[in-house]
Amino acid sequence: KADITFIDEQPRKPVKVQINPLRLNISKISMSKGAIANLDLSLIMDQKTNITAKGPVGLQPLSADLVMNVKDLAIRPLQPYFTDTIQLDITRGSISTDGKLSMKMDAKNKPGIKYQGELSIAQFASIDEIHTRDFLKFRQLDFNSLEAGYNPLFVKIKEISIRDFFSKIVINKGGTTNIEDIMSPPKKYAGRVTPPGPEPSKRVEQAKSSQRPPDIKIGKVSFLGGTVDFADYNIRPNYAVTMLNLKGSVTGLSSQEISRARVNLKGNIGRGTPLSIAGTINPLKKDLFADIKISFKDLEMSQMTPYTIKFLGYPIIKGKLNFDVSYLVDKRKLTAENKVFFDQLTFGDKVESPDAIKAPVTLAVSLLTDRNGQINLDIPLSGSLDDPKFKVWPLVWQILVNLITKAVTAPFSLLSSVTGGGEEMSFVEFDYGSAELTEDGQKKISALAKVLYDRPNLKLEIEGYVDPVNDKEGLKKVELDRLMKAQKLKETADKDKPSVPLKEITIAPSEYEKYLTLAYKAAKFSKPRTALVIPKTLPRAEMEKLFHDNIPVTDSDLTQLAANRAQAVREQLLQDSNVEPARIFIVKAPSLAPEKKEKAKDSRVGFTLK
Repeated sequence: KADITFIDEQPRKPVKVQINPLRLNISKISMSKGAIANLDLSLIMDQKTNITAKGPVGLQPLSADLVMNVKDLAIRPLQPYFTDTIQLDITRGSISTDGKLSMKMDAKNKPGIKYQGELSIAQFASIDEIHTRDFLKFRQLDFNSLEAGYNPLFVKIKEISIRDFFSKIVINKGGTTNIEDIMSPPKKYAGRVTPPGPEPSKRVEQAKSSQRPPDIKIGKVSFLGGTVDFADYNIRPNYAVTMLNLKGSVTGLSSQEISRARVNLKGNIGRGTPLSIAGTINPLKKDLFADIKISFKDLEMSQMTPYTIKFLGYPIIKGKLNFDVSYLVDKRKLTAENKVFFDQLTFGDKVESPDAIKAPVTLAVSLLTDRNGQINLDIPLSGSLDDPKFKVWPLVWQILVNLITKAVTAPFSLLSSVTGGGEEMSFVEFDYGSAELTEDGQKKISALAKVLYDRPNLKLEIEGYVDPVNDKEGLKKVELDRLMKAQKLKETADKDKPSVPLKEITIAPSEYEKYLTLAYKAAKFSKPRTALVIPKTLPRAEMEKLFHDNIPVTDSDLTQLAANRAQAVREQLLQDSNVEPARIFIVKAPSLAPEKKEKAKDSRVGFTLK
């Protein structure tokens, strides 16, 4: 029996432990090879912690087979052992364990150590030393049926359960996180001298070469109620959100290459937003594998206002967000599907922000929002985890920025991407000289009408254009066609047949030359004559040329053609849909001819969304 004061001055702050009393009984002790003694040890540390160890031990060779019990070993007195590596202050917590410790030497005279039993950490609490904020707390952390060993290195645990836990994650001013701060060595120990040794990279290589990967198997990890606080102090106003009632499990964790652990976690973001994380993972294998789906529903967007003011330049008045993401990580490659759903997203007045994107945010929202006030976005991503430039969330943000920017550069392309249509809807082409919609043009108008109906916040501007050269030729052909139809209509009237509108009259190919000749004879322009001053009968091509040369087409005619085209489109839009007339505007184009557009005729009507 003894009283011992143990002082370890190796750490910056010495560790002092009072052992009172210590009882040690060793029987049958011998230095003979193979001799086994019996050890019976009990002690009380710092008047609180009870430690007992009992069982056979050997000296030649070293061996032990001890039944051990540790009750309420306080963690705080051991704080100096890691004070110079992390900036975490453990304010309370105790370790208890009940198990069996065995040791024996292997053929190479190296000790093999094994421990089997139960282990728990109770009433744990810690503080971020830098900002004196709570970091991690829990009521109980249990390791059930723990089996761990060295030489070989392995860990087997039937179940790990953490109960009533709390964690705080903070983004500080400047963008660092509290986790980064905690894991960085304190500056006051920056000048600490360490004994010379191999370079870090060499030490790592030595460790890798001398140790085989540990065998790790964890049957189940259970989360039995917890809370995670998140706060961002790097943005004004500050943003904060709490994840509540976090429960669930991870089952079947293993370091074996082919194993997959199943994840099933649920909780709430705030009081009314369900959170779900489910899938399979293997974080313990050399190359991470994960097939995870994360989902949350009905997140109130108004609480995201600090971010939207900073990055978009607008506060959010109201709106809800649903988010479904699927992440597949296999062989160092990530494939992700991000499905984003906004409901009734409404912005307030513009707020100046130096970090806001220079793009028409409200127009983009109008383009994306359907008649029900909803926005559906699919944002796929893929890339290699070995690419230092590949970062998921910056890429998601860049895709969103590109969507908003596209509202100006290619609004109809943006509409096509979100509505699933592949057709170019920014214009409708016309036959030269005509203001009548073609069959393809009517289909485009119907598709555009549906888009406008589904997006009631959009307004449409219509601009009519012509091709000054080809439409001039086209107008001449249209006029000749009208003159020929007039002759057929006159002939029909002379025979007392029922009259039909001129535009409904058709001229068959077999009739063309007949009515061309009649139109030629009725024309008032100068014609070649015979010696008897009788108009000559001319071949078809010469008659067509005379009509071409004598049918006048002015700039006013071209202007009217452009206007007629715009009007025809407007009337078709209103006929095809329930789009309100007040949302459709005919705008006089600054010039008769439009800007050149690849794979598009100049004889067209162009659209602009507002």
